[in-house]
Amino acid sequence: MFFDYIKRRFLKLWNKLNFVWIRFFYPSNIVIIGKCNKCGHCCKSIMLYSRKSNYDGQAVFIKTEEEFLVLQKEEAFYNNLKVSGVTSNGELQFECIYLQENKCSIYKHRPDFCKEYPSVKMFLLGGSLYTGCGYRIKSKKDFKYYLDNFKLR
Repeated sequence: MFFDYIKRRFLKLWNKLNFVWIRFFYPSNIVIIGKCNKCGHCCKSIMLYSRKSNYDGQAVFIKTEEEFLVLQKEEAFYNNLKVSGVTSNGELQFECIYLQENKCSIYKHRPDFCKEYPSVKMFLLGGSLYTGCGYRIKSKKDFKYYLDNFKLR
């Protein structure tokens, strides 16, 4: 029991440190612009990464309820989500239980997961924005810069 507590605390701290690293220190060419247009779609079709990885070491999305139960035991935040569907690739989609009429009923006390959306980390892991989202992904440098400055060997 004590070990489980320590493990949960460590994972929570690790996730926060990982966010800080990605947000402030990772040299990314990605810029997030725009603002939330309050469509609620980001709270209706949440994709979660499993603790597993594929043969390339890349993270993979959760595909079973058993994987989701493991996450729920590791961090309380995941108890705020329920399975809402399955993608064509067999990955589970989740919905926040606090979304009511496209508005967050706990907005002032929402979890860090929500406050950080959208994050650079999300895009680095292969995530994308929903059609109609008020946020946009933009490169700091345009494509012409790369054409002019990088040559094939």
